[in-house]
Order: sequence, then C-alpha cells, then structure tokens
Amino acid sequence: MYERNSSIEISQVVIDADVKGHAFLSKVFAYMAFWLLITTIVAVGAGIGFAYAFTHLPEGSGELSNAIMLFLVALVVSLVGLIVTGLVINVASIRGKMSLTVPGIIYSVFMGILLSTFVMFIEWYILAMAFGITTLTFAGMYLIAKTTKKNLAPIGFVGYGLLMGAFMLMLIYLVFALINMFVLSESIAWTTYWLYVAIDTLIFVAMLFITMFEMWNIVKIAEKGSTSKNLAQYCAFTLYTDFIYILIRIAIILARIFGSSRR
Repeated sequence: MYERNSSIEISQVVIDADVKGHAFLSKVFAYMAFWLLITTIVAVGAGIGFAYAFTHLPEGSGELSNAIMLFLVALVVSLVGLIVTGLVINVASIRGKMSLTVPGIIYSVFMGILLSTFVMFIEWYILAMAFGITTLTFAGMYLIAKTTKKNLAPIGFVGYGLLMGAFMLMLIYLVFALINMFVLSESIAWTTYWLYVAIDTLIFVAMLFITMFEMWNIVKIAEKGSTSKNLAQYCAFTLYTDFIYILIRIAIILARIFGSSRR
C-alpha cells in the first residue's frame, strides 16, 4: 500500500510539473507572438505611410523635406530607444521584480519603426517568405529542443565561439578597409569583400546555433515546472530578438536572390 501511494504521488508530481511546463511555454510564446504582432503592425503602418509621403509629395517641397527629416529622426530615436529599453529589460529581468510587458511593447514599437525601412524597399512577398521561413525554422528548433534527449549546451558554446571569431575577423576587416582607403588596391578590395562575406555568414550561423541553444534551455526551464511571469517574459524577449535578427538576415538573402528591391 505504501509503495502504491508513493507511485501515485510521484506520478502526480510529474503531471503537475508537465502542466506547469506547458503553461510556462504558452506564456513564453504568447508574449513573443504579441510583441511580434506589434512590431509587424508598426512596421507595415510606418513603412506604407512614409513610402506614400515620399512618392506623393512634390519634389523639392517643404513637405517632402519635413517628411524625410521626420523619417530620419524616427530612425535615430528608435535606435537609441532600442538600446535603452533593451538595457532596462535586462536589468529588470535580473532583479525579477518588474513586469516586462510595457518595456517589451515599447521595444517592439521601436523595432517596428526601424523595420519599416524593409517594408519600404523590399517587396511584400519577399518579406512574407522570410517570415514564413523564419517561423518554420523556429518551429523546427522547438521540436528538436522538445524531443531530443541530448544536451544541446555544446551547440550554444559553438555559437558563441563563432560569434567571437566573427568579431575578431571584423577587426581584421576594419584594418583592410582602412588600408584600402589609402592604397586603393584591387587585391585588398577583394580580400575586404570576402572578409565581409565571411563575417556575415559566421554571425548568421552563430545566431542560429545560439537560438537553438536558447530554445533548448527554455524548454528545460519549462520542464522544471517554472511559473515565474518575469522569467517567461524574459525568455519571450530573448526568442523575440532572435526571431527578428534571423528574419532580417533571411529577408536580405531573399532580396539578393530575387533582386526585387523596390525602385
């Protein structure tokens, strides 16, 4: 009887942890989707609005100059806002006392304003394809993280290692770029170009590996039965920023392949 009751209690603990884990992941992906929705609405709205102003206002008019100035100011303010809000979110997540809902909304609005440039200069179907590919990539990562029995921490180490390697190559790239400004050598220019390609590729691959690790880590946190709202929001913010970066890179790659930048 004692052994039977113990088995029932253990099973109940496992079930409770599983329920809490699903609830935690639901919160994470709900916050992530919410912030992505805000970013999408702001990006599309701002992109269409500024594009309409730039194409319909008379050239050389004061209205057009004001629209261009407003656009540039909005980009600068959004960039600074992203940095400040990102710091606030990271500090708040460490302290664990402040809700990240409002900072996350502000961050997603700033991000949407910056991404409005993509709406203005890249065809909508390219962006839709990029969003679909990014979503499928994240879905695949989640399935792997959820089903694998292996420790994926080494993938994170490799990702961070590739990122450090990219930063080291970036220093070399800057040296070659400075030299080429004075020497104007074709061989140096060729080397500089391929260094840029290597850096770009390394960062993209590194971010894929890091995102895979973070997804796995979040699943492991959920399996432990975490119920912290603040932690769920921070995990959502982490995946949100990873999603945006991968989306941007895929959109740029597709735009280069299809050559469909707006003119």
